[in-house]
Amino acid sequence: LLRDGVDSLVVPAGDDRALAEAIDRVDRDDALRARLAAGAEQAGRERDASVLGRWLAQGFPPIADPLTIVR
Repeated sequence: LLRDGVDSLVVPAGDDRALAEAIDRVDRDDALRARLAAGAEQAGRERDASVLGRWLAQGFPPIADPLTIVR
């Protein structure tokens, strides 16, 4: 689900140095940060629509606003 360099920066699990370097890259590179944000936003829209479509196709009701459920 994650696309390295498109909507995320993927680093090896447990590699603290690689994680720190990725965070530093995003912090220092405005263009990279903007590209990742746009890619993540687009991926979220695509995935949300796909999940909702499968949910409704299986006969589940539309998802209610959580604020109307919690009283």
